[in-house]
Amino acid sequence: GGTGGGGNVTIVDQQITPDGSNVTYTLDQSTTDSAILVNINGVGQLPGNSYTVSGNSITFAQIPETTDIIDVRFLAYATNQNQILNSSSVEHIS
Repeated sequence: GGTGGGGNVTIVDQQITPDGSNVTYTLDQSTTDSAILVNINGVGQLPGNSYTVSGNSITFAQIPETTDIIDVRFLAYATNQNQILNSSSVEHIS
C-alpha cells in the first residue's frame, strides 16, 4: 500500500490477451507511448522500442505469445497539447 503525494491522477489498468499472431491490439482509450506503462510477464517494456501507440492502438515490436500476460496502465492521456486530463475526466471537443 501507501499513496504518493501530489496530483490527482487515476490510474486505469487493462490486460491484453494476445492471440499469438497479431502485433496490434486495441486499448481502452487513446493515449501516447509515454503516457502508459506496459509490462509483459512482469517485465517493463520500453516505449517506442518495445511498443508504439497510435490513438487507441498499441503495436508491439514482436508478436506476443498466447501465454504472455500483458498489463497496460494508463497514467494520463492528453486530449490536446495544452490540456492533460486524468482518466475520470471526459472532454468533448466539437
